Amino acid sequence: SGGATAAAMADRFYDYDDAEEAGERGSDFLLPDGVKDFLREFATAVRRGSLYDITRCYTTEWGKLTDRYYQRTPWPTEADIAPLVGHDRTFLVLYRLLYHKHVMTNLTKHAPAKPSQYADSWDTYLEFFALVLEDAADGGDGDGDGDGDG
Repeated sequence: SGGATAAAMADRFYDYDDAEEAGERGSDFLLPDGVKDFLREFATAVRRGSLYDITRCYTTEWGKLTDRYYQRTPWPTEADIAPLVGHDRTFLVLYRLLYHKHVMTNLTKHAPAKPSQYADSWDTYLEFFALVLEDAADGGDGDGDGDGDG
């Protein structure tokens, strides 16, 4: 067929170990337009609190994009996508949960997880629960002003 698979292209653009050590991806890393669009849509759904759209993004689109681009590589890091989603803290914490779930469930089939990956995953869960508790203390509306009006 002559065409490179998306996973092969992702492998070419991203070496997880090198990026982890450097703390960022190289300048040759390309984020596919479909992934950018998905991340913007997913972040908007989270910001709006649209359970239907959040569920659709996670249960349908995340898996499709994982199969297409990230079968053997991690999803982009938080630093890679933060500008794309307006540095939205809530979305980025949720994204990191999905990122770590992907690393631990899919990528460990190919190579064992590193202790630092387990620690990062744990820290993300702690931050997620802190967000949940903050939201509950604010009246559960997610906007942080304590008035319960969203």
